[in-house]
Amino acid sequence: MTGVVLTDGKPVRGGSIIFSPIDEGTNGEPGRPGMADIASDGTFSMHLEAGAAGFCTRWAVRFTSPNLPPMPEAEAKVAKIPYQGFLPRDSDIELHPGENKVTVELIPPSKK
Repeated sequence: MTGVVLTDGKPVRGGSIIFSPIDEGTNGEPGRPGMADIASDGTFSMHLEAGAAGFCTRWAVRFTSPNLPPMPEAEAKVAKIPYQGFLPRDSDIELHPGENKVTVELIPPSKK
């Protein structure tokens, strides 16, 4: 799967995107989660695996903010983590076996 992560139509620069299969009657074996780092142009690429019952079609979407680079403690106390608290507009998406191209739009939690 490939995709892009945006906020206000602009690429998100950094962080991670996680897709977790949603169990829809597969006896608890819908597949493994996939995670990818988001590049500076907002793009990501990952491989998702089918579970014991086949490929799951519903996936939960989560975003993790980028880490701050190492810095002196005084600076770290006032540094703002980019995209902290932002959430995917759609908390789950539909995917199909084969190639999937997705766009994940992030919004601040106050707009959810």
